[in-house]
Amino acid sequence: SRTAVLCFTRPGQDRRPAGELGIDGYLPREFEAATFTTAVRTLARAVASSTELAPDLPIFDQEEFEAQVAHDRELMVEIIDLFLADRVDQIQEMRNALTSGDYQRLSRSAHSMKGSLGSLHAPQARAHAQQLELAAKEREDQVCRFSLAALEQDLERLEPQLLGLREAAAN
Repeated sequence: SRTAVLCFTRPGQDRRPAGELGIDGYLPREFEAATFTTAVRTLARAVASSTELAPDLPIFDQEEFEAQVAHDRELMVEIIDLFLADRVDQIQEMRNALTSGDYQRLSRSAHSMKGSLGSLHAPQARAHAQQLELAAKEREDQVCRFSLAALEQDLERLEPQLLGLREAAAN
């Protein structure tokens, strides 16, 4: 019998056959316990550092963002529109880089996203983008997967807040 290794990919992102969903792979009959232990510890550090990194950070600091653009409504709308238009492509770029094992490209993409999120004053998502950037530099695949999933969740929570501000600023 084979021992399955659980998957940390979010539902809908997993492209494996239905019988393989939720499984990253299988442990061979004979494997090195030290290698497996290292992998588990690495992933545990990612989970722990994620909660340490962004324990109570807000999704969006609207007051700081508005102050940064000197309460210029047109500029706010432009920045929000640029971010929302680019974020889909940026996330797809990160997914593709991770899938292909191109950690340098993943690190660059995460760094770019981190800068955008800093400009928007979205500290929680920024922290996860930074965590992803650092994990990519270390080529820590599972940490990258976890960090990218956390970043995507943050962006899903950020978008309605940005859209609400955009709508208010446009009127």
